[in-house]
Amino acid sequence: MIQVEVSTRIQRPVDAVFAILADIDRLPEWVGSVVASEKTSSGPVAVGTTIRQDLKIVGRRQEGWVEVTNYDPPHRLEQRFTTGPVHGTMRYSLTALDGATKVLQEVEAEFGGSLRPPDSIVASVMKSEFQADLDRLKLLIEKEMPRATGSG
Repeated sequence: MIQVEVSTRIQRPVDAVFAILADIDRLPEWVGSVVASEKTSSGPVAVGTTIRQDLKIVGRRQEGWVEVTNYDPPHRLEQRFTTGPVHGTMRYSLTALDGATKVLQEVEAEFGGSLRPPDSIVASVMKSEFQADLDRLKLLIEKEMPRATGSG
């Protein structure tokens, strides 16, 4: 099993960050591998919600499936995913920090099949990709939601 952890600090309140991070329709705006994402279950997002994703990974289009396994707004979102021979969990933990938000992303993944690079190389690529995703999320939120400024 491969384990990866990345984080960022976003200069916006935790509620605002969680709202965009958990918005299924907005995933393609900040997750580099997601081309399209749609909820396949009914009702609002909650534990048990299922999501189908069109992904582009290493230049190849693939279909991915996600199930929400923990949903605790605005602090935690956990998902179980399956994409081809890859399955695992992805956890986002959000912590309020003086008007800002620390976002911690933890991923555990297992890869099936025998023709793949060593775990250390896969982990390095995953860490780089996930950090780039969080960097895009930070830019998106900070650009979209200007900080309130005081007048005195």
